Amino acid sequence: MSPRTGRPADVAGVRGQNLALLVQDVRRHGPTTRAEVSARTGLARASLTTMVPELVTAGLLRETPGTAGPRGGRPVAPIVFDGSRMAIASVEITVSDVLVETADLAGRRLRLDGAPHGRPLGDPDAVVAVITTLLDDHTRTLRELGVDLGMVVVIMPAPLAGDPPVVLASSDFEWRRFDLLAAITALRPDLAGRCLLVNDANMATIAEAQALGDPGSPAPADVVYLKSLTGIGGGVITGGRLVTGNRGIGFEPGHILVRPGGRPCVCGRHGCFIAEAGPEAVLGDAGLSALAGSAGISVAVAELVERVRGGDPQARSAVASAGEVIASVTLDIALTFDPARVVLGGYWADVFDHLGLPQTLQLGDDSFDFAWAAPEDGFIVPGRLGARAARIGAAGHAVEQLLGTPLWLSNFMS
Repeated sequence: MSPRTGRPADVAGVRGQNLALLVQDVRRHGPTTRAEVSARTGLARASLTTMVPELVTAGLLRETPGTAGPRGGRPVAPIVFDGSRMAIASVEITVSDVLVETADLAGRRLRLDGAPHGRPLGDPDAVVAVITTLLDDHTRTLRELGVDLGMVVVIMPAPLAGDPPVVLASSDFEWRRFDLLAAITALRPDLAGRCLLVNDANMATIAEAQALGDPGSPAPADVVYLKSLTGIGGGVITGGRLVTGNRGIGFEPGHILVRPGGRPCVCGRHGCFIAEAGPEAVLGDAGLSALAGSAGISVAVAELVERVRGGDPQARSAVASAGEVIASVTLDIALTFDPARVVLGGYWADVFDHLGLPQTLQLGDDSFDFAWAAPEDGFIVPGRLGARAARIGAAGHAVEQLLGTPLWLSNFMS
């Protein structure tokens, strides 16, 4: 066959598309039979007879014990998604540490650990060195387990933009337009083309929105996520899609103006959401500024949560004041995006019952009753996933990228 016809590439492309279609269908609907897959996808049953065993051998699918049909005959062996021989490494950069969690494609955790980076302001290469050292350790562990590292997804608490994305700016680290992926792959060339860079709040938004669903009830298609730990972040899902905006910074709630003329903000204005209800403001009101300065914001926030739970009046008052601001922002968000749920993550989920959120918000003479008395049915609810939310969302995003890429699947199976 002449290479000028392009037919070999066409055949490989079709094969990859069929493999991707098959794997994604089984992942969504398994356990399922070949006949059911064929009916849903349009793939010929003869093709499935060839592709399923190949994917089983590759560790992407698994056949379960078969059962005979109602009329007897050959047992039907349902197939399920496996993914045990390929892993995703989720690298989360926090204000104090780098955390790396590796899990197989089905979400089974294989290893989780981290290391402090010392927060070297203006020196991203020092953080990159910590990242690659941890990735080296995880790669060795995966080899010992007989698992391949399929993709690395780096989770950054900062606005990102570009294709491939770069860190636009980070006030936590004093970075400006830094190409984090290029720096990582310069030290780990084997990861070139296999790294993603994502925003932490966006990934947590996806994960927490999906966590709202139950087996008999799908997750709502319109969700807003707000979280606070070392700052304030968030994300919006509308119509089932994450809002990213023109430059990838579609929802940065920290600088929503809530109190004109209020506390000064690092952006130069006064009364921004983060200035009024961010961790530094709340910690100051709770009498924990000194601890934040000496031990770091993460340690101080953990102490704040413990004091609130222990009944400390100053800590509870500080959190309740933040709750008033959160309620005001939530009203603006409700009027802007009309979400089915607003999820509060970070430490706000830990102190949710002490935020003092009213059951009714008012705008003029109109009353918006969100029935917050029953969190499982309410409008504002605490996050369910805790500190792992961003890593869970990032890993799921990476798996979707891998399994939805026909070329990758075709190469992996060759």
